[in-house]
Amino acid sequence: MINLPPSGLAQVPLFPWLLWNLWKSINQALFEEKFFSEEETLLKSIREAISWKEAQSRRKIPEPVRESQATAPLSPESICCYVDAAWIEAFGDCEMGWHFTQANNVSFAQQSTHHDHVASALAAEALAVKNALFDALARGIRKLHVFSDCKVLISLLNSRKSTVELRGLLLDIRELDGSFIKLSFMFIPHVRNGLADTLVKSGLLPVNNASLAEV
Repeated sequence: MINLPPSGLAQVPLFPWLLWNLWKSINQALFEEKFFSEEETLLKSIREAISWKEAQSRRKIPEPVRESQATAPLSPESICCYVDAAWIEAFGDCEMGWHFTQANNVSFAQQSTHHDHVASALAAEALAVKNALFDALARGIRKLHVFSDCKVLISLLNSRKSTVELRGLLLDIRELDGSFIKLSFMFIPHVRNGLADTLVKSGLLPVNNASLAEV
């Protein structure tokens, strides 16, 4: 899908942001009786896409490094995404990081971001996966293998089960699934998720590492 560049979007695809805000508008109309016009939804999507684009230009990206891949039957044309998160229990904040690799197992794109008001370490991991999926769609990736060292989350995603705490996040992730041609979730040990872990910790340098929690 080719987008015209409204308000300076340029090469940033608008479709993922429209999809996300349409889904939120439907939920708010159904469950909160809040209604938004088409114009409001479109403007909100454009604002969020521009904010995402500006965040990419401000973020200092670490040098790419090689990363070991989990043993699994992977499609050669698919992209792998390694995701990690750390939760700052004292403040209820989290830092998230992910990177994409091609068939040659070399990272070609990386990202980390911060999020406030996160309920738990498990919620932080789920939020990281959701953000990584949005990033993949914005980059035009439609075949993706997602790797995480959070065994509980991967089990929930693959079994399509849910919890009260993660219900909204898991629903969002499953809705995003429909935008991919192929999407899978796989568990890897923490020691094999090194670059994603580095991206997370690089965003938390001012924070005492003793306050971090991972699952």
